[in-house]
Amino acid sequence: MSQPAVVEPALVEAALVDGVRRGLALAADPVRAPQMQAYMKSSMPFLGVSSVPMRTTCREVFNEHRLPDHDSWTSAVLRLWDDARFREERYAAVELTGTCGCVVPPSSVSSPARS
Repeated sequence: MSQPAVVEPALVEAALVDGVRRGLALAADPVRAPQMQAYMKSSMPFLGVSSVPMRTTCREVFNEHRLPDHDSWTSAVLRLWDDARFREERYAAVELTGTCGCVVPPSSVSSPARS
């Protein structure tokens, strides 16, 4: 029986972040985007993705790209938040904080710390 391939944590993290961005872009509604931005009084642009499709996208991507450790989970959360071009990317970062998002048991996961 062969061993599962070991994947570099940074590659899994990048795939997760890219997957979230691709999924949100596919679910985008350019007609709703300016309305959502105005309603939220946000300077950050929106893609126009409502909460249900955003959460569905996140759940699918998070399940497909299981982060191997706490450090890669923290890095993915901060990358989605800090590098966000659209508000829904920040919402995805918040969604990731609500799940373990990695193979580490939830009891060992704490909130991301900044240096």
